[in-house]
Amino acid sequence: MEVAAALRAFAALIVIALVLLGLHFALRSFGRRAGAPGRLLRIVETIFLPGASSLHLIAVGDRYYVIGRGNAQLTLLAEIPAVEAGARLGRDA
Repeated sequence: MEVAAALRAFAALIVIALVLLGLHFALRSFGRRAGAPGRLLRIVETIFLPGASSLHLIAVGDRYYVIGRGNAQLTLLAEIPAVEAGARLGRDA
């Protein structure tokens, strides 16, 4: 009887391990697709500032925007022409 209980516990651990492994690979795959080239919206660069603030360079299609993030808001700070952004990033825009 003890052997059967041990085998059931071992089988349950194997099933849990397989589910966790599958979840791990699914999340990794999802993360790759979210930043894949060819997407309309991309975060090109981020700079973290003191406190809970940051600056983000966002590409939307062929347009580039600088977005500031504060404690509870986002603010559009500037639009950068695609040619200028591409030249500064070292690639064709």
